[in-house]
Amino acid sequence: KDNGKGDEEDEEEGDESDEDDSYAGVYINNVFGSSTVAFLENTISNNSGQGVYVCGEGECSSSALIFEDNTIKDNNGSGLKVYELFTSTLSVLRNTINGNGGNGSDDQNAGLELWYVGAGEDGEDSLVSSVTVGKNTLDGNYYGIYINATDGNAEITIGKDNIIKNNSNAGIYLRSSVSGVTIDGNTIQNNGVESETTGIVVLSASGNEAHENIIAGNGSHGVSNEDEHGNIFDAKQNWWGDVTGPLHDPENPGGDGNAVSDNITFVPWYVNFGRTILSS
Repeated sequence: KDNGKGDEEDEEEGDESDEDDSYAGVYINNVFGSSTVAFLENTISNNSGQGVYVCGEGECSSSALIFEDNTIKDNNGSGLKVYELFTSTLSVLRNTINGNGGNGSDDQNAGLELWYVGAGEDGEDSLVSSVTVGKNTLDGNYYGIYINATDGNAEITIGKDNIIKNNSNAGIYLRSSVSGVTIDGNTIQNNGVESETTGIVVLSASGNEAHENIIAGNGSHGVSNEDEHGNIFDAKQNWWGDVTGPLHDPENPGGDGNAVSDNITFVPWYVNFGRTILSS
């Protein structure tokens, strides 16, 4: 195995006794051209760094990266980390990603961590990078999903049917340089309860949106918009855990659902758990 230090593709489970806490269980690097990398039906657990680390010391511009039906659990770093994804299709489907990120000693650790999607660290543009994250369970990680740095060429769909719950910090965290994210048709529940954080945190609202989700029981807020430019985050047509909708003073002071911060559009909301009836 390479454990995150060399340039070869690695498909072995990491060594729990490794002293270097940066070691990953699986390391995939420098994947170019028309190649497709498919990582299917594996169990990756108890590694001292990330469970799976993709493109960590180079970049990926292959035609497709596919992660399906894996169990990635109890790794000290992020469960799956993808760094510098260019001109590629990334599919993360039907995985169980639980208990990763340790105690958050690296404050970006997550079940799924994405960096520089559609644009490299040096700011160069790419062709379209398309990311689909669907039907996964992300339970008990530090963050559920953490996304840092995309550009206008990135299209990221979180949904449908992800279960994002019981993560120590936010269920979904979008940094200030992120756009092109659609959060659609997921259950985002009981995240950030002990830390009093949030189901969804957005540091950049422009170009991102959340609809058709169940957002309930999260810490201080169901959705918190921390965009310093005052952009509005579109969170219409979600179920907030109660027929009265999300709590917001002054826009909905009688709401008994998960609270929302300022600068969020949340009307109409669903008045039933099955998300078939909208508020009037």
